[in-house]
Amino acid sequence: MDNVSSLLDKRTLITGASRGIGAAIARKLAKAGADIAMTYKRSTDKAGGRTLRSKGSLFTGWTGRPMKPVARALRVFAASIFIGPFWAQRGSSAEFDRIAIVSAFDPELMAIEQAIIPKKVENKIEEVNGTRVCLVDLYGKHLYFFLSGMSMVNAALTAQMAIDHFELDAIIFAGIAGAVDPTLHPGDVVVPAYWIHQMESVWSNPDSTKSGSYVLPEFYRPKYGHFEMIFPNDVQVVRKGDAKIRQVHAFPADRYLLGCAESAANRVRLVDAEGEPRSVYIGGNAMSGPVFLDNRDFREFAFRTWKVRLHEMEGTAIAQVGYVNRVPVLIVRGISDLAGGQHGQNSEETYTRLASRNAALVAAATLNKLIGR
Repeated sequence: MDNVSSLLDKRTLITGASRGIGAAIARKLAKAGADIAMTYKRSTDKAGGRTLRSKGSLFTGWTGRPMKPVARALRVFAASIFIGPFWAQRGSSAEFDRIAIVSAFDPELMAIEQAIIPKKVENKIEEVNGTRVCLVDLYGKHLYFFLSGMSMVNAALTAQMAIDHFELDAIIFAGIAGAVDPTLHPGDVVVPAYWIHQMESVWSNPDSTKSGSYVLPEFYRPKYGHFEMIFPNDVQVVRKGDAKIRQVHAFPADRYLLGCAESAANRVRLVDAEGEPRSVYIGGNAMSGPVFLDNRDFREFAFRTWKVRLHEMEGTAIAQVGYVNRVPVLIVRGISDLAGGQHGQNSEETYTRLASRNAALVAAATLNKLIGR
């Protein structure tokens, strides 16, 4: 089986895979990228007692308890394609041993550390490529708290560093954002399902022969309209284990983690600075770019074109790194300002602490749900 090529997105059912030849076959196919399902007679310990690091997904049958992840980014596929008692949950706390808790700047990280780490819990500080990482073992999990740094490049670099160095099973990012959806208010929290690049685009010259038109490159075909000279475009990426170049419009948050956030939202009571209730919104689109958005016209364009709920400066970079590495990502954002929708000066500094705190509360509740607390 040494010449097995990529089996990415292929589904394989293996019986008798808990040991011997069956186990060897499962391991080989999983490393080639296949989604593996296996059955067993008595217990998950027999089928799932080993940790396999590979590209595909693995889950076990009969009781519905998933195996430990065979990849940093584990995807459990729909068990309904199988007949009989073989079924599975999409995920479980057992799949997430190494979890990064990340924010862009100090007020955000302080809020999330206070919300998650109990007092007097021991921690270890490690420096990796200049990034200070606080390591905490909590509730049977390894948690890594660190700053991504502000904006897209810093966020991408630190996320990739952490994935490589700590072999992460998931990243939860928490912090503040500007509201693009006009129904949102400071103190609300949004956990988006999809993340779009703001600045992946073509910037064109005006057409001197036709008012209001622009001269576009031969290779470019607009998909989303334009904002003055800026024509948005999709992103070309190559995922781990797959040499195929993909055109990606929006990078997804992990669906299992989104489910944890949705369940956790019911446990959290959020208020604004005046003590009025604030809300948690799960799903929808968000946008990131190396720009502090404070422009009403672009805000309206983004909402009209993609129904973007918020704009910030790191999330899509984190989501892209997670997508490429097949590491589950969830991003929780507290609304601190209106991204240019306000009258007068932007309110980001006024509501940073409120937005950070509310995002931290939702992220902490999501982590508790994820790890089974």
